[in-house]
Amino acid sequence: RHFETQADEVGNFEIEGLDLPPGVLTLEVEAKGYPLTWHSVAWDVYRPSKRKRLYMMEEDLVYESALSVAEVKRQSRRGIIVGGAEETFFEKGNKCAVVTLLDANGVSIDSSYGPYPLSGERPKEGKMCLTQEKPGFGFYNLPNGQYLMTWQDTAGKVLRTHVVYVGSDRVSVVVN
Repeated sequence: RHFETQADEVGNFEIEGLDLPPGVLTLEVEAKGYPLTWHSVAWDVYRPSKRKRLYMMEEDLVYESALSVAEVKRQSRRGIIVGGAEETFFEKGNKCAVVTLLDANGVSIDSSYGPYPLSGERPKEGKMCLTQEKPGFGFYNLPNGQYLMTWQDTAGKVLRTHVVYVGSDRVSVVVN
């Protein structure tokens, strides 16, 4: 279903006149200076708030991060996932959150896709640790399709999971 809306100066927008069952919506967002993005948003008709806020990353920053940190060039007809761990992941003494990505068959994706930090240096070896100071990550040049993203603490306890859709020449955004 197609609809258009305008965001305010800090990125808040409202969805009006949408009568859908509870679930997850994938929103495609176009904005000048930003890549075409897909955002997965929880939708619940039983909760009255229809006001949402989306995280957006300027187009230059997305591709600069891919080149300078991940050292990969953008490939056409491939997708990107950028995201970040929210502060609640680091409560109760957790110093690190690890994000992993599985393909539609449940197989871990090749580490050449990521995750990579959005800034700074890429990890030398092992899994990338997201911290409160550096919560952002990116996966680059992913084949189109559906993926399962898991967020875990260092003990392996799953903190959250998401189904993420990746499309040609789009940036899928996952902030959790």
